[in-house]
Amino acid sequence: MIRDPLPSKASGRDRRQHRRTQLAIIPSFSLTSLVTTSIATIATLLLSIRPSQSAEYLTLTYGSLARTVAIRHLVQLCDTGTLPDEAHELSATLAMLSVDTDEMCRTLTESVAIDLVEFDRALRSQIGEDLLFVMGQVVHNRPRVATIVSLRGALLAAGEDGAINALEVLERYPTPEVLIDLERLFSDDWIEDGFADFSRDFAWDGWNDRDSP
Repeated sequence: MIRDPLPSKASGRDRRQHRRTQLAIIPSFSLTSLVTTSIATIATLLLSIRPSQSAEYLTLTYGSLARTVAIRHLVQLCDTGTLPDEAHELSATLAMLSVDTDEMCRTLTESVAIDLVEFDRALRSQIGEDLLFVMGQVVHNRPRVATIVSLRGALLAAGEDGAINALEVLERYPTPEVLIDLERLFSDDWIEDGFADFSRDFAWDGWNDRDSP
């Protein structure tokens, strides 16, 4: 059971020591890049958890507002630099957000090398599950069912070739639609006391401790 998913900085430091033994390699750059930078740029019940299944739609929500775009249009934009004529929703969303599409695509497709076995082990540790819980508050399926399993499946499926990037994670999310909660993403408690604490206190410190004599 995950307890205290959003600890204060003090409690995070108190819990850090006994959790270090559970930490496998979680590259902080990849996790931070995949969630904070990439998602911020582009901001059915669960039928099955099949890593080979690809999400078809990305829905960005902010409170009661929502915009849904086809992920294939986003892939085509990043592959070719152009949008198909029918990608009206994505074009309007990018214009509304004043997104630099070149920078967005560079961020989405910038890959980080991983050791898939170690990455899998890390994501299945207690620390990994806590981090996935926090990430799942922003990236989730519509009914918010099995968010940890879904996100872990997307990350592992995207990393099957030994490298991972944000666009592949969105593509490989194991439900037809993946949602990104922009309101939660930009909330101070999620940024400062949630994801930032987990990624810094557990990933960064654990990585540095591993390399220390």
